[in-house]
Amino acid sequence: QKLEFRGGDVLITDVDTAEAAGWKTGMIRFRDVPLAEAIEEMNRYSETKLSVADPDLARARFSGVFPAGDQEVFLESILLHFDARSERSGSVITVHPGADARHQETP
Repeated sequence: QKLEFRGGDVLITDVDTAEAAGWKTGMIRFRDVPLAEAIEEMNRYSETKLSVADPDLARARFSGVFPAGDQEVFLESILLHFDARSERSGSVITVHPGADARHQETP
């Protein structure tokens, strides 16, 4: 079990021990978590940082098992799963909704 503090409330929740100990095996597991939460966890293991530009995409649910620190494999999975696109600026990669979900601007 684990304690979570949210808005002054204390929640006691059960923990998936395989998921919690994933870092020991070098694999990080996500089961139906918000994409932003998965990205935050993966960012802990890499100098390349991912971010999400769209709040709806950040809240979208995501599952998978990934090698800790392998942002390329993780990013590719996100792009395929959500039909998203990415944009790199230095060591930061921003994930955007795909062409179908974003507003097209004309120059």
